[in-house]
Amino acid sequence: MCLINVIQEYLEVEMRNNQYFVNEYEKYLIGINYKKNTVRFNVYTIKKFISLCMIKDIKDVKEDDIKRFVSKMVMIKSAHKKDYSPQTINRMVSCLKHFFVYLYRNELILTNPFEDLVLNLRYIERTRGILSCEEINRFLNSIEVESDYGKRNRALFELMYSSGLRISEVINLNLEDVDLKERVLVVRNGKGGKDRYVPFSKVSESFLRLYIENCRKEKKLIDEKALFIGQRRRLKKSGIRVIFIKILKECGIDRKDITVHSLRHTAATHLLEGGADVRYVQELLGHEDIETTVRYTHVLMEHLKREYKSVHPRENKYYEEVNEEYLEELNKLKEERIKRKKINNKKNKRKRVI
Repeated sequence: MCLINVIQEYLEVEMRNNQYFVNEYEKYLIGINYKKNTVRFNVYTIKKFISLCMIKDIKDVKEDDIKRFVSKMVMIKSAHKKDYSPQTINRMVSCLKHFFVYLYRNELILTNPFEDLVLNLRYIERTRGILSCEEINRFLNSIEVESDYGKRNRALFELMYSSGLRISEVINLNLEDVDLKERVLVVRNGKGGKDRYVPFSKVSESFLRLYIENCRKEKKLIDEKALFIGQRRRLKKSGIRVIFIKILKECGIDRKDITVHSLRHTAATHLLEGGADVRYVQELLGHEDIETTVRYTHVLMEHLKREYKSVHPRENKYYEEVNEEYLEELNKLKEERIKRKKINNKKNKRKRVI
C-alpha cells in the first residue's frame, strides 16, 4: 500500500504542468503579503519567460534559457510598442530568480538554474535620472500657488523631494499620517509591508499647511481621510504623472530620463552630496538592503568624474595641443591656487591667535 502511494505521488508530480507551478507561487506571494501589483508583475514575468523561451517543462529549465530570455527581452517591444527599459528587465530577472529559489526550496524542482549562473546585466542598466539643484529649484518654484490645484501640486512635489517618497507612498498618505508641528509623517505599509517615520523640511511644512488649511474645507470629499485629493477623491498615480510632465515642460526641463520617481533619486543624491550618512539615507528611503542606497554613491562618482574632466588641464580640450590658449588657462589655474593658498594661510594665522 505504501509503495502504491509513493508511485501515485510520483505520477502526480510528473503530471504537474507549468501552470501548476505558477499558481503555487502566486498563492505563496499572496500569503506573504505581497502587494497586488507586485504579485501581478511576478506572474506576468514567469508567463512571459515560459512563452518567449517556449518552456515545455519548468523542471527542465537550464542556465541557457535564462540567458536567452534576457537577450530576447532586450530585442523585443512591449504591448505599447516601446522597448523594455533596462530597469524592467533587471526586475524581471530578479522575479525569475526568486521563483526558482522557491521551487527548489520546496523540492518542486531538482536543480536551480540560477545557482551557478553569472549574468552581466550592467550593459543594460539605466542611468538614474537626477535633477540638479538648479533644475529642482526651477521645477518647484515654477508651480503657481494662486489656485487650489497649484497649492496642492506645490505641497505634493515639495513633500516628495523633501522626504524621498515613492509615488505609491505619497498617494496613500492620510491627513492623520502627517504631523505638521513635529514635521514628521508615517508611511504605512510601504515597500515590503513595513511602516516607517519620515521627517520633512520646513519649506515642505509651510506649503502643506497652506494646502490643508485653504483647499479642503469647503469641498464635499468622498475620501475625507486622503491627504492629496483630485476633485473629490484620492489623487491617483496617473494624475500625478500627468501633472509632473506638464510642469516639467512649462519650466523648460526637456529630459527623457526624468520621471516622477526621479524626485526620490534626486532627494537621495542631494542628501549624500550634502554629507548625509548613507545609513540615514537608507532609513529615510526605507531601503531594506544598504546596497540599494550605496548605488547612489556611484552617481556621485560619475558627477565627480565629469567635473574632473571639465576642469583638469590634462583631461579637457587644452591637452590636445600646448598653445597660447592652453598656457593662459594654466596660468589662471596657478593664480587661483596662489590666491587660495594665501586665504588658507590667513585663516590658519587667525586660528593660532585665538
